[in-house]
Amino acid sequence: MSKLARTISRLWRPRAEAPIQYVPDVGFQIGPLAGIGSVDDREQILRRSQTQSGTLFAVLDGIIGSVSSVRWHLYRTTSSGERIEITSHPALSVMQRPNRFMSWSDLVSIMILHYELVGEAYAVLSRIGRIPVEIWPIRPDRMDPKPHKTEFIELWNYRNPSGTITELPVDDILWMRRPNGYDPYHGIGPVQSVLVELDAAQYSAEWNRNFFLNSASPGGVIEIPGTLNDSQFERLMKRWRSSHKGTRNAHKVSIIEGGGKWVGTSQSMRDMDFTGLRQLSSEAIREAFRYPVPLLGTTTDVNRATAQAARGIRAEEITLPLLEQIRQIMNTVFTTQYTTGTGRLEFDFESPVQEDEELAIRRLDSSVKAAVALAGAGWDPDESLAAVGMPAITWRGQGGSPAVKITGDSKIVAMEPGTLRRVPGRTGEPHEHSPTCRYVAVDLPEIPDPPPGTPDELDADPDLDAVQAAWLKRVKKTLSAWDDVLDGQYSELTDQVRAAIDSGDITSLTNLSCPTGRALVVLSDAMQDMSETAADQAAEETEDQDVDADPVPADETWITDHATVVTAVMGAALAASAARVALQLSQAGMSGDEVATAVREHLDSLTDAQPRLAIGAALTAAQNESRLKTFAAAASDPDGPIPAYYASEVLDSNTCPECRDIDRKWLGNDLAIVRRLYPAGGYVNCLGGPRCRGTVVVVWRPGPDTERWTEKEPI
Repeated sequence: MSKLARTISRLWRPRAEAPIQYVPDVGFQIGPLAGIGSVDDREQILRRSQTQSGTLFAVLDGIIGSVSSVRWHLYRTTSSGERIEITSHPALSVMQRPNRFMSWSDLVSIMILHYELVGEAYAVLSRIGRIPVEIWPIRPDRMDPKPHKTEFIELWNYRNPSGTITELPVDDILWMRRPNGYDPYHGIGPVQSVLVELDAAQYSAEWNRNFFLNSASPGGVIEIPGTLNDSQFERLMKRWRSSHKGTRNAHKVSIIEGGGKWVGTSQSMRDMDFTGLRQLSSEAIREAFRYPVPLLGTTTDVNRATAQAARGIRAEEITLPLLEQIRQIMNTVFTTQYTTGTGRLEFDFESPVQEDEELAIRRLDSSVKAAVALAGAGWDPDESLAAVGMPAITWRGQGGSPAVKITGDSKIVAMEPGTLRRVPGRTGEPHEHSPTCRYVAVDLPEIPDPPPGTPDELDADPDLDAVQAAWLKRVKKTLSAWDDVLDGQYSELTDQVRAAIDSGDITSLTNLSCPTGRALVVLSDAMQDMSETAADQAAEETEDQDVDADPVPADETWITDHATVVTAVMGAALAASAARVALQLSQAGMSGDEVATAVREHLDSLTDAQPRLAIGAALTAAQNESRLKTFAAAASDPDGPIPAYYASEVLDSNTCPECRDIDRKWLGNDLAIVRRLYPAGGYVNCLGGPRCRGTVVVVWRPGPDTERWTEKEPI
């Protein structure tokens, strides 16, 4: 069967009726089935259980905390099985903020509390049009299904506080329940299995309370010969209460008139054994929930090992199954109500089960040895890593040099991770191991050998702390000003989206245009300031080696052109992002205002990661351009010292393998070659692309008149 045929079969599959009846033909009513506790029973459990027992409260609090603290993510699974995380989507926004009064943690806490108390939990979806925009929890004692003879449930009935009934569609209810062997429409919770123990614990506590209120002594009977009239009886009771009731009157000597006699009838405190009774109740509660004792604050026979084991038991036996239920509900009821385009939306959680550290180390050691053995036997290293379950890493040969060499015409080839291909026009075998990221095809200049006496590598990293500090300061200041830029861009895009949707022509979304005028001014000013600072610093580095140098910042035209391209690309990305969200929501029949509001919420939820990357790269370009122009001006005197250019990657906090290879290396005396390797920005081969903070430093060598100048140590 073809993929199209399978899709049509799923979409047009007829709905079959259940082969059996779930309710009688006549006589059934709204409410739980006979024999399953009434609505009032569930209400009483919800109302009283948490206050009846400290053990029960601690168990519930521990379970709720372990489940509600887990982090969730949204993914799109393609037809090929590839799973892509989605960081911006209406479904994710609703999950993160189910309604204006609750977070996701709040919602999960309430539903888990209901589930553990009565074995069922409900939430209702609130919609705008057909799209869910909010999730609200519902008390389970107010929810009952309207059963259907063959379709199981026709609709849900919610009993309002006023007593009226609100009918809710089946598709609007998120429902989880613990299986009930008698009633398929309702669940059953651990609390219902220990109601007798809870009552016993409560009654024993009340008995103790009454014991102290009633003279702190056991109860008994006053025997009076004959019969007392009403006034005599009231007088006797009043005097007895005033003289003996309460702990302050405990054990006072009593005098009974008229031949009366006190006869004790109660058991002693020892006979009642309340300590043992409460321990039995606590034990029964823990057993019902399968909750580990060390997590209840008990310090007897508890050490670090047992506590850690208890946390592992709770995570694996209690938290994980509850998370699985929530995930199933969200992926079968909630995410299916959004237009997904290509692929399937699904929520997933970060596993609360932590692997034993010692076991993890042994497994890693075993995997590394297996990978080394496979690669040593001639198998492909990338496939060897995958075979033992390890992630792809950059494969390096003997002595730390790359096992993958770019030879021949020195071309860097665009390849995806894990692929092998022959480059057209190249000789020799294709690469054995592909790079870990995509490259852009460029021709690399050939670096000549250094002249005699010139080292091919610096002995130590140059001191560029001031260069890095100036860049960080300017990035921070520019991002602060960028908030106003984004606010104007978001407002303009929102207005364009509203007009496009209201026009009825969704193709007009292709004309979304993000204004960049203000962005261009802010970025140009920042690059100009960065350029002047970098030129001053490069001149100081040069003068520290007894070479005259004037700061030469980047040309204003160069800065304006560079900033124009950067801001245009950033604006186009925002417009594309707004168009994608608007296109998806427009299919749900939402109005222009509704779509525009959702688009604005999406744009407001974006982090500063992309602006930070683009602005940082632009400032790096301005910094390096000014440094090179200042060095070039200092070297313009044909009789002056000769610049020896060296690469420096000391500014990079996370240096890639390519940058590590070029770090401190001699680049030559020709600025044209240096600019090919370090154009506007970092090193051209850097795997981090615009994140690269590589730069160039100069060690000035003597010119023809060596007596006028003494060679200095590298900066």
